[in-house]
Amino acid sequence: QEALELAEAGRLRAEESLERSRRPGSATALGGRFSGVVGRSDRLRDVLDRLAALAGTALPVLLEGAPGCGRRHLARAFAGLDEGGDGAATPLVDAELLPEDGQVAVLERLAGRARGAAYIVANAEHLGAEACAWLLDQAASGASRPIATLDRAAEGDAADALRRALAASRVLVPGLDERLEDLPLLLDAFAREVGRRPEEIATATRAMLARRLFPGHVGELRSAVHQAAVRAERGTLGPEHFEVAAPEELATSLTESLGLGYHDAVKSFRRDLLRHALEQTDNNRTRAAELLGLQRTYFMRLIRDIDAPEA
Repeated sequence: QEALELAEAGRLRAEESLERSRRPGSATALGGRFSGVVGRSDRLRDVLDRLAALAGTALPVLLEGAPGCGRRHLARAFAGLDEGGDGAATPLVDAELLPEDGQVAVLERLAGRARGAAYIVANAEHLGAEACAWLLDQAASGASRPIATLDRAAEGDAADALRRALAASRVLVPGLDERLEDLPLLLDAFAREVGRRPEEIATATRAMLARRLFPGHVGELRSAVHQAAVRAERGTLGPEHFEVAAPEELATSLTESLGLGYHDAVKSFRRDLLRHALEQTDNNRTRAAELLGLQRTYFMRLIRDIDAPEA
């Protein structure tokens, strides 16, 4: 009888804790433990509940989702639970930017900086066989706590090995299309990032964005708000500032691109986009990267790859 009473008391405490974490009107989750994670949709709550449970363990974590869905942001927020902050100081490396023959050395340095705590390996599907094996060995030994992010569409040996080895702590991150009820809060947060008040986003703009598809998910929405703020200068962000190419313009552009072939067409688009971002920011590379929702190091790599002007 006493055991049953203790179990029931424990259940009630757990329910009370969960209810506090889901209080109405909160833009953060789990009673503020995941500060900086915006939204209160059921799908996001499920993810944060799962991460909260994993936070009480020493298990490595695999965050899997589509590019732009916020995997890296969640990884930092999760790491921040141990640091008592937002995870900004957590060592991080983007595997997509690493040459395969130097990956193990970089991971070793990363783990060394973490000193037994968490570190983040973004885009882990780009790890080579040796680096992937090293990472999984570290995870299995408990020597450190890697937090890996993975593209849900990724295929290949590394992706398969990560999913198999980290199945017990794998977390599926929903795309924006699966948590559209979070759109208003996300818009408010992204407006504040560029020094705007939420009320400066016009009602018509909010209605328009609620109907739009965002293949790039949260990252694309964030980039759209940042670009709109540049176009609007100091005025209200109206629908016209979230410009989308007219169907006939898009058709013409695509027809012209067919003559270039796939790789040259993509390269041409990237070059034009990077140049436009630099023009909009008076050639400030840091601001241009922020405008596109990219890390500055990745932005600079894109510039080098397409031979765009760096000035």
